[in-house]
Amino acid sequence: MSSQNTELKSIKKILEICGDGISKESKALLVSAADTDVAVKELCASGMSLDAVAVLSAALTPQASIYWAWCCLSHYISDKLDEQAGQCLQCVESWLSAEYSPADGIKAWQASEVEEEASAAGWLCKGVYWTGDNVVPPQIEVQQKIQPPEGLSNKMSALAIQLCAYLCDPGNPQSVCGQCVELGNKIACGEMPKG
Repeated sequence: MSSQNTELKSIKKILEICGDGISKESKALLVSAADTDVAVKELCASGMSLDAVAVLSAALTPQASIYWAWCCLSHYISDKLDEQAGQCLQCVESWLSAEYSPADGIKAWQASEVEEEASAAGWLCKGVYWTGDNVVPPQIEVQQKIQPPEGLSNKMSALAIQLCAYLCDPGNPQSVCGQCVELGNKIACGEMPKG
């Protein structure tokens, strides 16, 4: 992923992507905020870091959102992952270092399906799959591509980060989410930290 400022989506688009995934209080704060950066900071300051993760993820491009989630998972829980979840995280890392191809998306989906129960890394793999421009498997010939719903990758990234926070500190996931948001803000400004 190249180092560049990430174009953030409008507040209206973020609300559409987040839908019912954030609280009414967070929605009201988002609507009244001057911009996304202010809203995310206010959400964190108000103890709503879990919602701040969803908002910031929705604001980023799908690729930046996945990169952010990968950084968080790599930093906070890579040592806690079982072999299958570790393979999912490795699959995401491979995707991040290459040009997207439909085969990468299929590989990511297959990696996520191997897990017996959903994990943060598994959800992130699903996010990789949803970044493609066609959800129809390549072996099926179609007249027209079927694009995934806008923002689905962003939702998967947010979910991965939120689960990561619970895995890292079940008693205080808001704190871990707050730290992840700091990292996400750096990515939104064009910094590309490593996981």
